[in-house]
Amino acid sequence: MNGKIAKLSLAALLVLLPIVVSAEDRGFSDVDKSEPVQQAESVQQEATAGVNRALLIGNNEYESDHWPSLKTAVKDVEEIGNVLIARYSFKPEHVRIIKNGTRREMLRGFIDLAADAGPNDSVLIYYAGHGEFDKNERGWWVPVDGMDSTDYISNEDVLARLRTIKAKHKLLISDSCFSGNLLTRGAKAEFDLNAPVSGYYREKNRLISAQGLSSGGNEPVSDGGPEWGGNSIFAYHLIGVLKANQKRYLSASLLGYQLAEVVANDTATAIGVGQTPVFSSIKNQGDQGGEFFFIPVDIGPVQNVRVAVFHVQEEAQGSNEALRGARQTFGSSLIKQMENQHMTTVGEMQNISANGLERNITVYLQEAEVDAALVIYMTGELNKQDTLLWKGVTKLEANIVSYRLRDNKLRRVATHALKPQALPMRKWTEDPQKIQGQFQKTAAKMVRKWSKTKLRRFFVQYETE
Repeated sequence: MNGKIAKLSLAALLVLLPIVVSAEDRGFSDVDKSEPVQQAESVQQEATAGVNRALLIGNNEYESDHWPSLKTAVKDVEEIGNVLIARYSFKPEHVRIIKNGTRREMLRGFIDLAADAGPNDSVLIYYAGHGEFDKNERGWWVPVDGMDSTDYISNEDVLARLRTIKAKHKLLISDSCFSGNLLTRGAKAEFDLNAPVSGYYREKNRLISAQGLSSGGNEPVSDGGPEWGGNSIFAYHLIGVLKANQKRYLSASLLGYQLAEVVANDTATAIGVGQTPVFSSIKNQGDQGGEFFFIPVDIGPVQNVRVAVFHVQEEAQGSNEALRGARQTFGSSLIKQMENQHMTTVGEMQNISANGLERNITVYLQEAEVDAALVIYMTGELNKQDTLLWKGVTKLEANIVSYRLRDNKLRRVATHALKPQALPMRKWTEDPQKIQGQFQKTAAKMVRKWSKTKLRRFFVQYETE
């Protein structure tokens, strides 16, 4: 860390079916959904099966003239410890903070943590301080008594000691210069944007995880200062996200994704060079693709959210008939995705006119006492193309728009555009039933191709909106 597509245009849309989305309904698929309280309790019991432990190391005062004193590292770990204890079920006796740690003290922290951690525990290790990197691509953490590399703690040693900690979930966060070397040499950096809903949580929580998050790549990083609340720029945003979080299960990968842009933007402004956090699973640690989760204790139970899903009819004659099969395929697949997110679907499909759409949605939601709405827009094209391989092509596009009713006022929340899909026709036909079938096949292709990850995040918005 240093201071420095003859064309037939078609449009249509899905359906109105009131559905109930609740945190309690997001339980195991084999749990009786008539018992939401028991179901919620089962999730909470699983969430608390192990102990949350943290080792937080912050070094400011260095003995060697080679290493200038830092201003923010100790304050960073103190505030991170406070937010872990206040919001995330870390008991004070399970949070160890080492301030201005010598090599011996830092290594003792790893040894004690390895001795204390159980097989179901979640362990967070955070280091803030100077880091070193040489031409041979070796990196080190620098203890306050470190004079040269013989006194430093190498990245290889950090990872070896991390391996001795037999916890189920391990997250290593390093806010130091060249800290990306810990991860870029260990695994390909990637962000998992799956929504942190309880179904996702249970799947990922059952798998072992070893993950890392660095404040930057193989580069110097900013020490921050007073304009960042006395924290480093990275720690300032990390603490802010942890304090503001309203998600029931904040995954480490989503945390890393949220930090990447804001840290890069602010460091580019502050020091002229963008410092981009790196997130990755860590190689050779037994990682099975699980996740480390931050689970806040101060979020009350989510109230049931009734969501109406609308099919917007196109006024053009024949357009709805041509896309009937496509809408049915798309609609049933959408419902299946909701069920996969442990949502409960009820009610009948209904159509709504595109004219006065938002006004009509508002009236419906008010009269039916429904809180939110999904509106599905689907457009299709049938193109005659005479080639050696095919005679025509059908194309589909679909968008999903969500609305929320707040104080009897409708507000658009988000829009998700699915990737457009095309499907060739071996024989040209003007038979309406065959055209319907072709569009239906195109819709099935669209469903296969859509991003489950983005849809999970789209559905979960009603829990945290």
